[in-house]
Amino acid sequence: MIAVVVLLILAGVWGVTGYRSIQREEIQIRRRYDEMRLALAAGDKSLTLSFVAPNLREDPRLDMGLLRSFVKPLGPKSAVEIWDSKAAVFPQRIFHYLVLRGGDSLAMVKVNGEWYFTGKVSID
Repeated sequence: MIAVVVLLILAGVWGVTGYRSIQREEIQIRRRYDEMRLALAAGDKSLTLSFVAPNLREDPRLDMGLLRSFVKPLGPKSAVEIWDSKAAVFPQRIFHYLVLRGGDSLAMVKVNGEWYFTGKVSID
């Protein structure tokens, strides 16, 4: 009985710690997203490139015009999904048939503890 209680307490602590970690990551991603949006709106290419993953900055497929058209202000219907060192930002989350998550998204990747855009856009 004591072992079960200890396991439940440990699971609860792990759950709270994991949730707080994801919250911190989401805050950082939203901040980076907004900084990228402002750089794109200002037309500052060098600043915009600083938000793209270092290994992708010279990629000829990187299309700033495409990014500019999809990077919109985040509102109450926005969402962030995080999987380890990858994330997707949904400027406006939608639901198909009220249950299937969807919406246009921009991919991000974590490099050396910092979140960067990959330049990949998923259109829904």
